[in-house]
Amino acid sequence: MGRVRGCGEGGRSRSRGSATTERGEASRVIWIFTPWAHLKRPISSSGLRPGPHHEKRSPPPPFPPSLAACSLVPHPSTFAAMIIRPADGETLWDSWMLEADGLFHLFYLASNRSEGRIGHAVGSDLLTWERRPDLVLPFHPYTGMVVADGKRFILAIGEMLDAVQTTVFYESTDLEHWRPLRGAARLRPAGPWYLERPDQWRPLVPWRDPFLYHSDEDGCWHAIVYAGRPEFGPDDTGATLAHARTRDFTSWQLLPPLDTPSNRFYHLEVPELVSIEGSHYLLFSTGSAYGIRWDTPGRRESVGTYYFKANSMEGPYELPADPLLVGAGLGRMGPYVARTIKVGRHWMLYHHNRWHQDAWEGAWGFPKQLRQDHQRDLRAEFWPALYALTRPAAIYYPPVGGHPWRSTAGGAAAQAQSMGTSFRLAGEESDLILACRLCSASAQRCSVALRTSASKGVLVTLDFAAGTLEIALSHRHPIAGWGRDRTGFVPDSRARGDPHTLDRCEVALTFSVPHQLTVVARHECIEVYLENQWKLTTMLPTPMVSTGGIELVLERGAAEFSDISLHRFEPLKPSERSGERRLDPFPG
Repeated sequence: MGRVRGCGEGGRSRSRGSATTERGEASRVIWIFTPWAHLKRPISSSGLRPGPHHEKRSPPPPFPPSLAACSLVPHPSTFAAMIIRPADGETLWDSWMLEADGLFHLFYLASNRSEGRIGHAVGSDLLTWERRPDLVLPFHPYTGMVVADGKRFILAIGEMLDAVQTTVFYESTDLEHWRPLRGAARLRPAGPWYLERPDQWRPLVPWRDPFLYHSDEDGCWHAIVYAGRPEFGPDDTGATLAHARTRDFTSWQLLPPLDTPSNRFYHLEVPELVSIEGSHYLLFSTGSAYGIRWDTPGRRESVGTYYFKANSMEGPYELPADPLLVGAGLGRMGPYVARTIKVGRHWMLYHHNRWHQDAWEGAWGFPKQLRQDHQRDLRAEFWPALYALTRPAAIYYPPVGGHPWRSTAGGAAAQAQSMGTSFRLAGEESDLILACRLCSASAQRCSVALRTSASKGVLVTLDFAAGTLEIALSHRHPIAGWGRDRTGFVPDSRARGDPHTLDRCEVALTFSVPHQLTVVARHECIEVYLENQWKLTTMLPTPMVSTGGIELVLERGAAEFSDISLHRFEPLKPSERSGERRLDPFPG
């Protein structure tokens, strides 16, 4: 590691800013979705203790080829709405973001088998993105971060060196052309606090996913890194969050690890420090694996992004009652590596979704609002700006005096004591936002069925008897109604007859009390919110059901669906792009 110098030795303090980044994508990346209107609104910088904005400037000339340590892969001006996903054989994994000059710069890991890439896209609203050239590195990178440091930007990115994960640094003046940061020291682990060479249990030394922030108190840049401690065994996983600081990136001083209950987790990937309204939070991503099972209050064998919280930045940090921000249950990968960015006064959460359970593929997910509750715990909520990308769709209601289904004021109600019953609410629909208030007087299960055909569909079900919310692939019996799929609806690799629940969580449900349900479906992704709070996200397995009807379903009892609204995601025509629709992303 070389000589470690403290922040007080040499170097000058610089102006600063902060940001986040993600994995890049090769030229084969497909931006699946068509353009949508931008939401015009003021944008502010984000991050922990943000410094002054870098000055507005004309784009500088690119670095001379002789100085470039990486190459660029250009792309045509292509747009995508909401979800970014790769072509077959490519990957999209962890992401990070920076706001600069009123634009969000999204970076993401996109390495393929032959080369390391960092993808880059630019947008003004967190929903619609324009491709920028990919950054091709001479190594396969680990997750990184971009920060603004005066008139330049610094990329911290992970590189493996002799079975030890390390962090190297690049600089840019335009966020597209990068070169190694002159004089920068490689950030790597060393004793006594951190494992510095492989041992019999850990053939690779963890030291990855740096989070950088600038401290006005000591004038230094600080790094928080997922690392390993020398201790390891059944009572201590050895996982920790390392802490280091530097004044000018020419040398690093290693500090003791942050005071967290980290040794209860197998790893703590992509840490991020966030301060909101006087409370301090450490986000990290991990899950149930390698003999460690994490059952949260709402899920069994959870996997996703969790958080610690503390009253001071220095800690000690502790786990809240329900530490999962977004993720999945049943031991499956779903939403992962959630990170934050501040938009005006509001904190936003963004993440990627695992594409297939058996491949390292992913897609960028729907942004969410990040809020504190009265106990200062965090929660992810539905972002109403998604409605700016939609048009109202037609809804069909049953007859006023019909049976078992009848119309009510703004909705529909039914009663069925023995067998399930359903009503077709809309015709062929694919990408949509469906919202309703669901009140069960006695019905044991109430569902919204998406993309239905004569025999198959995807059910979002509130189970009042079990106290659960789930997304499942289901089959329609011609007499008995909807139930578990036992007809090979899913890929042949899955055994027939298995319950095909994609995800499930426990929720508080009360009979005769209305519950607000919101379902967002976009291509392979289906997301569910209850009382406006995020609950489930899943990616449909392939071959997937891409379109079909929408039905209301209930079993064994009476229930009412009211205040039903249906909005369809629909691309704008090219001639409409100049006449942009506007919506306040944060009404009220």
